[in-house]
Amino acid sequence: MNGREGVIMEELWNKYRIRTMEAASVHLGGKQLIDGKGLEASLQTIQSMFRTPDIKTAASLFIKRYNVYIAVLEAMSCRNAETRLSLSQMSFSCSATYIFTYAPMLFTKRSKQSRDAWREQLLQELFQEHLSVMIASLERETGFSASVMWSHIAYYIHVMYERWIREETDPLIQERIIADFAYLQKLPAKWFGARDQNPLCVSFSCMKHPIEDKPVLVRKTCCLNYKTETSKGPCYTCPRLSEQERLEKIHALSKKA
Repeated sequence: MNGREGVIMEELWNKYRIRTMEAASVHLGGKQLIDGKGLEASLQTIQSMFRTPDIKTAASLFIKRYNVYIAVLEAMSCRNAETRLSLSQMSFSCSATYIFTYAPMLFTKRSKQSRDAWREQLLQELFQEHLSVMIASLERETGFSASVMWSHIAYYIHVMYERWIREETDPLIQERIIADFAYLQKLPAKWFGARDQNPLCVSFSCMKHPIEDKPVLVRKTCCLNYKTETSKGPCYTCPRLSEQERLEKIHALSKKA
């Protein structure tokens, strides 16, 4: 890993709460999501950490709060760099509101293959061998809908790509981000498990933020955060809210900031 690669990795690992040294209190191992051994007990622990009434809600919030796949996408699209995250080498520790991921800092030097071929391989590993495995395992263990979990991931990806496109000032990099975003929405459905279509190929309702100069995307599905013991109701992006309730919630949150 050269100096530039090291800086990129360190920035991304810090930004997405990824640690290289495993904590003493690990609540879930990546291998458990692959083989299912001890998964029920781990999910019950996460349920307790998230303070949810059942493991279905815990599964929903785990996927909503899980974010390391965004680090892979940011490296690919914004930095034109490669980082890989093997589920079997990962573990997770949860607080009431966050997930901390433990994974080795693997930054693989790009091969001489075309960017299109490199991108396809990277994304197939990320979606077919990582996220699909994780979601299928959680669905089997909890009975919570894989479609809803994929909706959480699609929402996060759309929010981040729209932000990267909006904030990028270099036209060449912006063009690359736009192209990658379009490509993501055309990935084969089979990479997402037993899906009839690519769950990323979706549009979200959008409204102008009443205070900040940015759009607010509204989720397609509720994450069930309102069911937690510490909740103060649905998130302001929740589809359960009316437009007026959403505005009131945003204004209330801004006053606390």
